[in-house]
Amino acid sequence: MATIATTGITATRFGAAAPVAATINLLSAVTDGPLTLVLTFDRPPAGAVLSAGSYTITTSGGGHVPSVASVALDAVPPGEVYPFGVRLAFAEQATDGESYAVAVAGITGPCDEALGVDSASWTAEAVAPQAVSAQASHLDLAVTFDADLDPATIGDPGDWTLAGMTSPPTILSVTLDVVASLVDLVLDGELATGATITAPATVTDTSGNAVDAAHRTATVYVDNDDPVSLDGTDANAAALYVTPSGEPHADPWSPLPDDPTDEDDILDRATVACLGTDRARSATDVMPPSNDAVPYSGGTWYDFYEDPAERLDSRGWMVRLAGVSDDATTRARQYQTADLQPFVDNGYLTAAEVAAMVAGDRMEIAGVATLAAGE
Repeated sequence: MATIATTGITATRFGAAAPVAATINLLSAVTDGPLTLVLTFDRPPAGAVLSAGSYTITTSGGGHVPSVASVALDAVPPGEVYPFGVRLAFAEQATDGESYAVAVAGITGPCDEALGVDSASWTAEAVAPQAVSAQASHLDLAVTFDADLDPATIGDPGDWTLAGMTSPPTILSVTLDVVASLVDLVLDGELATGATITAPATVTDTSGNAVDAAHRTATVYVDNDDPVSLDGTDANAAALYVTPSGEPHADPWSPLPDDPTDEDDILDRATVACLGTDRARSATDVMPPSNDAVPYSGGTWYDFYEDPAERLDSRGWMVRLAGVSDDATTRARQYQTADLQPFVDNGYLTAAEVAAMVAGDRMEIAGVATLAAGE
């Protein structure tokens, strides 16, 4: 029998390589309009991902550094595993064409993975500010822009142009309102609806973006009506009336019910009275334009007697002259929905919602859209 020679094979066993720690990495930063930056990660971000303080914006140039107003998670596209997006909403625009970087901190992966790549860069693409509306009342004209303006750039009275009338009035003064997207002009005569006002080309927003050359003219809407009382047909009036004895007036609408036992009527009138009573302004409220030496500040005779936390009045008047814009409509809805919240908190209502809409050249608060009586 043949003998088969065998050769020994020596195997060397190496120690297992140390595993590489998984990390979560920032892949990119891409703008989605002038006020939104979308960050993409290679894993679902966790930790302090929804904190505005987790994101630091810088630039090596001299451009404006926008602040982060809010943070939201972005939906993953259908059928995709990643990227996972985070949307940063800026409070103001970055400077057009400027290079920026964003650094993230305090963010972990879904299994507590540490941050790996934690920064990304992008080039800002801003949108030029535009004039969106112009509202005149007697000798005052308020021009609304869609961005806050740099007060040093709004020019002098002679830099603004009125047209669309045979003999337009002269502009006496031009000032930037406390609401920095509004320019207040004082005239020596009244305007007619359909006139136009054109801003000078020098106007820029607070980020240094020049006014849109094609949208620096606005058509004037004239409202010279004097305030009237709320009488059941005027849903935008500012005042409610009762007699000194507390009984309803014979003519104006009253917050007092015709039938004291009708709880539904009591509730309806109480909510309307709340929305029609002007709350006193606070130092942080965004106010409508005014050229008065002492601007109207709202408030009622019972301000000195009521606990502010239990007030049943409204901030809706603060957007009455704010011009037609998405921001004004949103604030009107938010303000008056919040105004009705005490009715919900005290169990009189189970839900309250107010609608605001644009009707022609004006923004109107449509009133209570949903009211469900409580138990």
